[in-house]
Amino acid sequence: MSDTGVGMPRALLEKIFEPFFTTKDPGKGTGLGLSTSLGIVKSHAGFISIYSEQGRGTTFKVFLPAVQADVAPPQKEIPRLIKGNGELVLLVEDETNIRRVTKMTLEKHNYRVLEANDGPEALAIFAQEMDSISVVLTDMRMPYIDGIALIRALKKMKPDMIFIGSTGQEDEPRLAELQELGVVNFLGKPYDTRKLLTVLESAVSKELEPLRKKVITGAQYQNVAHSVAP
Repeated sequence: MSDTGVGMPRALLEKIFEPFFTTKDPGKGTGLGLSTSLGIVKSHAGFISIYSEQGRGTTFKVFLPAVQADVAPPQKEIPRLIKGNGELVLLVEDETNIRRVTKMTLEKHNYRVLEANDGPEALAIFAQEMDSISVVLTDMRMPYIDGIALIRALKKMKPDMIFIGSTGQEDEPRLAELQELGVVNFLGKPYDTRKLLTVLESAVSKELEPLRKKVITGAQYQNVAHSVAP
């Protein structure tokens, strides 16, 4: 910092950093400005140099040590969560809390949801709404009718329906059986919102080979429900 003022004689230069030293008139200065500045600079392991020439001005230079700062790595851009396009999902889950949270998550991200707490209820809902349902997300371990038996029954009603199997580690031995049924979409438990939406978006966007739709009603539905009951 430099000025083009009158400068200072050497006698003053030796005193300017002393506390309470000032050349101002009484009541117009405390004499603490430069001493405070020097204290701050020294606290950062620095120093101040001063050069003054009478009639030409004064220059102050502040020196501080260079520090290799820890630079935070650039944050990876978090991909946006994928929203649905109003697809209707049949959610089959016997765990009430999981079913409720999953339903709320899907509805928040622009999916519509029909929920069933077991296989028989899912069969009844599917029989009425199969033409509107885009995908069935079902747990594998449920009372009355397990996930594999449910998928078999629903595929008889609509062969080209898309299924997502919600599986845990204990279901791994049955994955081959699911694949034989044409189920290629799996959602491992526990799952978070991103995993849920990613698997669902992948499932509904796949181009499946056209299959002839089979619709069964009335007594035929009763036979299917009976055939998969334990």
